[in-house]
Amino acid sequence: MDYASYKQFCSELLREGRVLRLDCMNPVRSLSPLGLNILRTGAQVSASIDETVFAWSRATGIELDPERTVVGCGVRVLLSAAFSSVLSSRQELWLPEDVYPVYRGIAENLDVKLRSFLTLPRPNLDFLAETGKRAAVVLPVPFSPLGRLPNDAEVSALRGWLHDSKDRLLILDAVYMFDFEASRPLIDSFLDQNGDQCIVLWSCSKSWLSPGLFGLAVAPPGVAGTLRRRVLPPDRSNLGGMKLLLETRPDLSRMLQGAFAREWERLGPFISALDADWTPPTTGYVSVLHASFTQLLDEHGVLSVPASVFGSQHEDLSIVTCLYSLAEHTEVFEATARGL
Repeated sequence: MDYASYKQFCSELLREGRVLRLDCMNPVRSLSPLGLNILRTGAQVSASIDETVFAWSRATGIELDPERTVVGCGVRVLLSAAFSSVLSSRQELWLPEDVYPVYRGIAENLDVKLRSFLTLPRPNLDFLAETGKRAAVVLPVPFSPLGRLPNDAEVSALRGWLHDSKDRLLILDAVYMFDFEASRPLIDSFLDQNGDQCIVLWSCSKSWLSPGLFGLAVAPPGVAGTLRRRVLPPDRSNLGGMKLLLETRPDLSRMLQGAFAREWERLGPFISALDADWTPPTTGYVSVLHASFTQLLDEHGVLSVPASVFGSQHEDLSIVTCLYSLAEHTEVFEATARGL
């Protein structure tokens, strides 16, 4: 079942009766009571790119080298520019097939060899041994929808892969990053040790609930210059609102992560009854169950997301999220709001 078929199915199902919804994938809509849209759109100020980057850097604790930093409206724009800038004719581009179908949509018109690898039910990096000397790999950090950072063995495999050929490129998509403090050592180590072979992408779409307004890329200096020429910068009025949001609510991403963790804890006993091997994700609002979509719906009245919506071929896996009822539970939601 692809995304369009799934949405149509859900629309009909929700008209027929009540189900327990673990399917919401829109944090902006589910967390709208925080009032961030009003703050963002009401900002009648402008700001420069440098000022907004500085505000983001202070909020996340991530220091950026201006020569290596590129700013756009979001990860999709930056990823498209990166693909077209750094990939040459018939070069290999390896994409996770079970994370984000848009990856392939961005790349499918390029003159490259598109290849895929699996991250569900667990990341399988054995494919690295099959890649050519000039291959590029896109990897979400943290892994999504698994909801965790790469472990030591996975990081070691990626470093070894880069070390074996200086013409290889690793593109880390950090759009689903909420806990910047926990992830910073990993990102910093890749940029410090493999900076000439690594591009990292961030966005405020999820972490500050502001889709399509502000995204950043860190790339090798030569690549960064090419990206700047290809990426349309954000509108100055959007930058003003984004800068104000980052300055007035710098801890928002951390507070959101705290809300997700508390909601997973509340849902934990129920979800564990569906999948005895389930453990809460260490980051984010998405997780994976070893149970099929139809089984969860027919036997338990739970609406999840088929793993096929993410591109997976595993019919025995389902994706669940903690978003739908989060705002209804004041002990979870108000704790987040008070922290802002």
